[in-house]
Amino acid sequence: MAKFKRIFLSLLGIVMVCLLTLDGLGRYMLGKSITWAEELTRIMFVWGCFISITDAFIKKAHIGFDTLAKKNNLTQKVSDIINGICLALVGITVAYYGWVFTMNVGKFPLPATGFKIYVLYIAGVIAGAVWTGIGLYQSFKAIRS
Repeated sequence: MAKFKRIFLSLLGIVMVCLLTLDGLGRYMLGKSITWAEELTRIMFVWGCFISITDAFIKKAHIGFDTLAKKNNLTQKVSDIINGICLALVGITVAYYGWVFTMNVGKFPLPATGFKIYVLYIAGVIAGAVWTGIGLYQSFKAIRS
């Protein structure tokens, strides 16, 4: 799974760089822009960010309070519980307000690609729901240990 994620995110980055390079070259050399390139790049960037952030939450790869948390087993357990609860609360907030926002504006098309704006903003809703699950799982795991 880690290899797949790395390949997928690398491909997203390569495609984004190529699209923006072609768009820039076309704009300055030919006087014509690829109108959909920026929108598609923005969508790929948002999805790539949410995938990477979620992966970091799963691996507990946050800067956080590691120095304090790793002093002993009790501080580690308390820190894991608090981090999980905070992550779940942030996830609930992002998912809820992301859903409300997406339902209000999601039906309108993006100007260049014609994709519904939903494609761009639903990434936050999905990420928020996943973060809630990760936070609850990490909290319960820490409580049970």
